Amino acid sequence: MERILSAAGVVPGETPGERTPRLPKRAHEAWLDWLGLHLSVPGLTAGWAPARGIGGALEIMETGDPITMRGAALTFLLGRAAEQPVFKLGDFQQDLRSLLPASIAIAFPSPHKGEASPERFSIRLEELLLHFACKLTLQRSDLTIQERWRVARWLHQCLLRSPFFGEDIETWVARLEAMLTPSSSTEATSAGTGLLDPVGIAALGLKEVALTTGAAQHEGAESVLTPAPLPLIQALSRVALRPMSDVEKELEIALGLALKEKGLVRGQDPLDEWPFDHVSPTLLAQSVLTGRGVNWVGMSKPARLGGWLDWMAQHPQGMEWLGRALSMDPRSLSEPLQRVILKRWGRIAESHATPHLKAMTGLSVLGKMKEAQIKRVAALIEDCDVAWQASLWSRCADGWSQDEGLVTMALARLVHLAETEATRGKQGESVSLNAAYFATRSLQRSRGRLSEPLSRLKDRLLALASRSPFADHDSLRRELRRLGPV
Repeated sequence: MERILSAAGVVPGETPGERTPRLPKRAHEAWLDWLGLHLSVPGLTAGWAPARGIGGALEIMETGDPITMRGAALTFLLGRAAEQPVFKLGDFQQDLRSLLPASIAIAFPSPHKGEASPERFSIRLEELLLHFACKLTLQRSDLTIQERWRVARWLHQCLLRSPFFGEDIETWVARLEAMLTPSSSTEATSAGTGLLDPVGIAALGLKEVALTTGAAQHEGAESVLTPAPLPLIQALSRVALRPMSDVEKELEIALGLALKEKGLVRGQDPLDEWPFDHVSPTLLAQSVLTGRGVNWVGMSKPARLGGWLDWMAQHPQGMEWLGRALSMDPRSLSEPLQRVILKRWGRIAESHATPHLKAMTGLSVLGKMKEAQIKRVAALIEDCDVAWQASLWSRCADGWSQDEGLVTMALARLVHLAETEATRGKQGESVSLNAAYFATRSLQRSRGRLSEPLSRLKDRLLALASRSPFADHDSLRRELRRLGPV
């Protein structure tokens, strides 16, 4: 085993590239290729860079093999397009932002029904080699997911350099499937951390894993490409709108257990060997789209939305983004979708979800609720940390702007926050300013049809303009002047 790890260049606990050897030029180029291969496994892609420039990265994303290298190329290209989009290709300057959409569309195309994927043998070869890597490292519980994956990458390169079969991938797949008996497959699956190992992750579909982890890794970067290329949104939407498989659910539970064992909280403290809040491609794609402001909930089928809500009720930790997605634009939700949410809201309200997740879910169907349910949502908002309350009441006022009763209730709470939080230190000032701003913008949208209660709220807001901290903020005073003289 030690000889295999040494040959693969896997040193437990050491990230590839921490030590740069001094080598002749040709050997250094080969080392860069080796480094790129080992840094392109899911979870390590933030440190990946192509050995042959942006042109090489585009080629890897479109036709890279092993297939999961494409996720690393996607992360790199999105980051480069955000920070330094202009580059030289040959004698010509190119703008990566104009090249990227077509390249992403080639790399992650829409599948055609009944048509076999031309990459199916490459994908199957990587799956089988992950099985073998876990089988070989069965006794090494100290190895991380990425280190086992890197052993599989070494095996992959050895096979491609074989003097007997070389790049005859179909033959290798057939031989490896014959060698990997059902008993050895079961044994391999139990390696590492149980289901949360490369074998389990491979069962999710490696191309979807590459797409979703590559996109999610970029979302955590300092500079994020805005707007996102349309083909990327379309590819993520195809993954986000399909139902969760049983394997995805098992792996999500395994990730939750791994976090719990280490005393980590999902959504706050990622696992070192899997730096994402989710392992399910469906949930990862949904969270990325939500962060981008894409209303994927409005495009979903009622039965599938019901399945995701059932999952959230049972496993709410780290699912705050789903609450944001639901309450993003309540008016865009169809009647069938609203009925699905309303039917499950009671179960979610009784779950172990945080108050703001329960409240955001309730806000998405607030206009369809009975008075007792509305009061319960309001109580949940009041139970939230005060930093959350202003944004939640703002969502209520904006999401249900046609319902004067709900708008009045939300604006009354916002004005109250603005009046009472201003004297409670720096954090209180921030909350009061946000509350005043949200209330002002909501009233501007209602201008010309203000009822008596809304007029009184407007007068209370205008009275704040001369008080500290509101008088010190020119932008807020400008918005308040649009309501009337201050």
